[in-house]
Amino acid sequence: MWRPDDQQLLERLEERTVMRALWRRMSRGAPPPSERAAGLVHLLRQTDEGARAVEQALEGELELLVALTRPRRYDGLRPPLVHHLALWHHAVARAAPPDAEAEEAWLHALAAWTALATEASYLRSLAEAVAGDAVPAVDREAVALGAPSRLLAELEALGLEGAASLSDTTALGLRVLSRVPEALARCGATQDTLASHPLAREAKRRRRALVDAAMEPVHLALEEAQAKGQPGEPHLAAFASAVRVWRFTAHDLELERFVLDQVLPIAWELYNHKHWSLLRRLDQTLAAVVDALANRLGQDPELVAYASRVAQMLVFRAELEGRFETQLEIAERALALCDTHRNGRLVCADLLSERALRRIETAPLWDRKRAALEARVDTRRAESLFPGLDRTKRAKEAIAREGVEP
Repeated sequence: MWRPDDQQLLERLEERTVMRALWRRMSRGAPPPSERAAGLVHLLRQTDEGARAVEQALEGELELLVALTRPRRYDGLRPPLVHHLALWHHAVARAAPPDAEAEEAWLHALAAWTALATEASYLRSLAEAVAGDAVPAVDREAVALGAPSRLLAELEALGLEGAASLSDTTALGLRVLSRVPEALARCGATQDTLASHPLAREAKRRRRALVDAAMEPVHLALEEAQAKGQPGEPHLAAFASAVRVWRFTAHDLELERFVLDQVLPIAWELYNHKHWSLLRRLDQTLAAVVDALANRLGQDPELVAYASRVAQMLVFRAELEGRFETQLEIAERALALCDTHRNGRLVCADLLSERALRRIETAPLWDRKRAALEARVDTRRAESLFPGLDRTKRAKEAIAREGVEP
């Protein structure tokens, strides 16, 4: 006779079997957790969809069950299920290789712990059952509510271990900490409150600590380069390292600011001493960083203080460029960022005047007047940008020789 106890035993064995299969899939082969983790499968099985997912898992199809462990929202789920999901994803995150799957596990663990922190009565009864009177009530509650913050601290600690070598674990920590608002949104946080949420602010602070740790070797390299005197190969190597960290941190804005602040004095020294080869290599090394900050300037008014610095780096690039049309394009871009930039106006005006001269000199005799009319557009703009340049005067004289009023 098949008894209810037999059915319960079979279900427990099935749940343990499914749990181990699910663990192998999500952790990519890490040693399995305690069999108590099968409680997650038991709770998921209470719904029709969960029961169907378990049946499929017993046949080797885990897709639906994996999806059920990653709900879109955690607010509204039963507290015991949220608790099991928090423990499960946290365990997966710790055990799995530091890749995209681990990243999702950390985010779901954070979302689950954060959602659970709102279930005060559940946490209170759980803490009493576990600790009883051995721990004061206020301490029991603090431990329960502090789980999300402890998870962020754990991520920072793991990332700091390999920050100097730009390890995969550090990269994982940076990615997860930058995506904390996504986890909070799964718990019901609105767009209006995400940025000011205490956990979002804490994540931002801890991510900054990881970036600073990754940059520590760059700071030391720059200090050593400065101690050697005039700019040279050590500076180029230090800035190349800074760019590697910048790419590693997914184009961190603060690193872009740091690089611009550090490079401008060095670039000016190279320019003033006519070290064109080194200046060109410096520009090539930092081009991606300069361009990234230039692109941000049009979208974030708070970055206006960096407009003139980015513009100056673009002016250096324009002067180093060998192709005339590209020179002018870069100079125009510098002016678009900072229309009051003196050097940008001077270089752009000089290039416009050069284009005016070229228009006339390269035009056939029968088309010189039309070329002079087009050249006049350039010289008039050049005069508005930077009056009195010698090249502009020569261009205006060439225009006048073709019978056109300059």
